[in-house]
Amino acid sequence: MKTTGKRAISFLLALFLTSFVFCALGVNVKAETANPPEGNVIEKLEKVLKAYPSGSKWTKSFDGATECYGFAKLVIKEVFGKKGNTPRSWKYNGTPTTGMKKIGAVKESTAANVEALLRKARPGDVLQFDRKNSSSIAHSMIVYSVTKTGAIIYECNYYSKCGVTLNKLSFKKIADRQSSETPFGKLTLLRADNWDLINSKLGLSGFSGPEGNLSQYPEDCDLTGTFTSNYTINKVTAKVKDEKTGKKLDGLSSSVEWDSLSYDILTDGLDYAFDFSKLKAGEYKLEITAKDAAGQTKKQSTSFTVPIIPVSSITLDQTAITMMMNTNQRLTATISPLDASIQTLAWSSEDKNVVTVDKNGVITPIGPGQTTITATAKDGSGVKATCQVTVLPVPVEGVRLNKTKLTMKVGATLTLKATVMPSDATNRAVTWKSSNKNVVKVTSGGKLTALKKGTACITVKTKDGHFTAECTVTVK
Repeated sequence: MKTTGKRAISFLLALFLTSFVFCALGVNVKAETANPPEGNVIEKLEKVLKAYPSGSKWTKSFDGATECYGFAKLVIKEVFGKKGNTPRSWKYNGTPTTGMKKIGAVKESTAANVEALLRKARPGDVLQFDRKNSSSIAHSMIVYSVTKTGAIIYECNYYSKCGVTLNKLSFKKIADRQSSETPFGKLTLLRADNWDLINSKLGLSGFSGPEGNLSQYPEDCDLTGTFTSNYTINKVTAKVKDEKTGKKLDGLSSSVEWDSLSYDILTDGLDYAFDFSKLKAGEYKLEITAKDAAGQTKKQSTSFTVPIIPVSSITLDQTAITMMMNTNQRLTATISPLDASIQTLAWSSEDKNVVTVDKNGVITPIGPGQTTITATAKDGSGVKATCQVTVLPVPVEGVRLNKTKLTMKVGATLTLKATVMPSDATNRAVTWKSSNKNVVKVTSGGKLTALKKGTACITVKTKDGHFTAECTVTVK
């Protein structure tokens, strides 16, 4: 587990002493400072305000409570996820409910005392009047923000027939309300104990990368950026996705344990957990995620390109080949540079009647002749290499007839069968000849016709090698 002290960044929560223009159903709060308070609490309060705007009615109950108290409990539940155990679980006398803590209380109703109390307030705090000489609650309100002269209060007012209001009240007005509206007594300020967690944001700044030669020098491909939180950052993870398919790539993910408020991606070495040289040329997305001890997560992603390293040359192991029919031969190609991005080649034959070639460079003869085999780089570089191929014919070694002697009657016909050897000889053509055409006639296909009595010799001859075979025919 790594530790560092150089960037331990604390998350300072400012006192929210500002107000801003807020208009909701005709209610106008005059601005006294420029900006509203920042953080997730105010964002969550805004969502509640949209659901229950000023001027609307709320006559329901929540968590066993009605009117102002039930409404206040509803707001706390929506913003902080907290819910009291009993309707009076927020009472000042005794211990606040689990999940709520007392920030302070005022017994004497003066504007100065009220201001001192509210200067400790944050958005989402509960401002509560306790009944004098009683343990029960008289009225509950939500602090929206504290201004220079008072506070903006969000409440469901029983005296307004359960009307929801967002009003700016001066410190004096709140003090007068405490003192004059008998039986009000103590004024208590309560806060959800997870306020810091809800308001905090896990941040990532300065994120960029990777940069450098991703294929050749992965150690130079830096990622930059810093995660900060007001809680310990437990883990930082990163994954690489294929931009086209969205699939996460195996072997290109990293997880680093951490125990500081800050994690610097570059300085603390997350980039070195990646071997970008495993990536093929293309478009990718890098996703980085941090998780802090509060359970918050922060994601950031960036797209990057692994550039194509083009093929500069292709060398074939042979530049000229002489082949016999019915024999295969494979060409082997060497691509330069060795780390060229696209290592596959396109193979082609100039004359497919002579040879064909498959994707692996295996040549298959089709017929005698000459042609050219070309291997072309598939990366668009146009680099290619060629090999001249000559296919030789299979020579004839002999011929035989199915009969060497036969007897025919006048007018009869018969066909002789010639077998050229070997069976894979390229040129298997033959010619036929009769020694006595008046006795026996023979066609180019070896068909005999007996014309008159006598004897004739039928000869078959191969065009390749001029090998011959004979058959003596007697006509009766």
